[in-house]
Amino acid sequence: MVGVPFPFQSDSYKVFHQEMYPEGLEFASAYLESRSNNEDILFFGLQYYIKEYLLRNDFIGDLELLNSILSTHFNIDMNLHTWRNRFQNLDELGYLPLNIYAVDEGTVVPSKNVLMKVENTHKDFAWLVSYIEGLLSKVWYSSTVATTTYKVNKLNREFLEKTSDLHPSVADFMLHDFGYRGVSSEESALIGGMSHAICSKGSDTLLAIYGINKYYNKSKNYICPVSSVPATEHNVMISLGEINEPQVLSTILDKFPIGIISVVGDSYDIRRFANEYVGTLFKDIIKNRKGTFVLRPDSVIKNESPANQVVELLDILSDKFGYTINSKGYDILPPFIKVLWGDGLTYNTIQDILNRVEHKGYSTENIATFGMGGGLLQNVTRDTYKFAYKTSAVKFKNKPWQGCSKNPKGTGKVSKSGRLHLIKSEDGDFSTTDNLEEYEDNLQLIFSNGKIFRTHDFENIRSCAFNYLVS
Repeated sequence: MVGVPFPFQSDSYKVFHQEMYPEGLEFASAYLESRSNNEDILFFGLQYYIKEYLLRNDFIGDLELLNSILSTHFNIDMNLHTWRNRFQNLDELGYLPLNIYAVDEGTVVPSKNVLMKVENTHKDFAWLVSYIEGLLSKVWYSSTVATTTYKVNKLNREFLEKTSDLHPSVADFMLHDFGYRGVSSEESALIGGMSHAICSKGSDTLLAIYGINKYYNKSKNYICPVSSVPATEHNVMISLGEINEPQVLSTILDKFPIGIISVVGDSYDIRRFANEYVGTLFKDIIKNRKGTFVLRPDSVIKNESPANQVVELLDILSDKFGYTINSKGYDILPPFIKVLWGDGLTYNTIQDILNRVEHKGYSTENIATFGMGGGLLQNVTRDTYKFAYKTSAVKFKNKPWQGCSKNPKGTGKVSKSGRLHLIKSEDGDFSTTDNLEEYEDNLQLIFSNGKIFRTHDFENIRSCAFNYLVS
């Protein structure tokens, strides 16, 4: 998408807005926030969009082609409007005359606070602040995925602390990204995969590793911040037909005698697979492996819940392999056998599973991980956390800055007014204001006039986010 002329990277109706503004508008200020109620938002993704789309000096491309396309699109004579001059001026300038301020990536900020602020730096380009809304607003996606993983990690930590003697950091591997095939594009996989990796160290989305190194790695050395394990899928397990499924499992156990191996067991009958194959036929091999065998049911049985299915498998495995009771009074399977759930997960589904497992007296550590695919990277929208980008202040020629906002009656969609700042109290609480007074602004200058001024390293972003996880 980098080669696409800049005018196409916006909503079409914005082409005419400069002609609609009152005479004399020279500067504008806009901001991004999550208008969701009582949510902690992990901000991430701006650096990707800046590096991929904003560090450019050619904006308009083929002017006549663009004119022809827009004339047809709007069914009007585009030569009668000033759009050509605006974009030609941008091309002549050779950079985007904008200042972009944002909270450091990896910071967790309560919803209804400013996360990013955008202002033009040249009096002829007040229109640009709104024109770039659609492109910059897309950090809603990366921030939404990052926030979901943050919340699940926090949830897993809570249950581990309650039911397990293991260190809560085990939770860092308890949400695995299964989402590569479930997203709409390669770019979605790359952005979503990077976002998930901030608060999780487990992923099967290889593009995340590529993206992190290209856009968020300051060192000269390659980094690999997420890991995975050998795992089967149904095409492996069904390769010899139902009657020979044990033969396939035998081959897998023979070829992978050490380390973690994750095996899907519901190609035909998950209960038979757990009872007869894992718990009987190959019981001794699994017990004597130098590693962990992870049993993975991959489909919700009709009229049953994932929570009940997980507990049923734990019952079968504890009966076949035995269990011990930890210091907190919860049953734990031997370390060589665990369960994974990876179908149709949401935050609420994971919470249900954890609650049910605890209620039945099992420790959370019996669950190796949760595999989340479309629910993590695709089943989200801008309204998941109600992200909005709004103009909050304007400056007309020879006049001071003035705040502006919208307040549609009866909707609750009230926008903020003023040139906004994000401040932190002595207690560490964030709030938004249009008057800094004695406080320091937590919105840092990230981009100015075509150049990136502040960059973030992935490990620092992760460290920042993890400080919030453990606080």
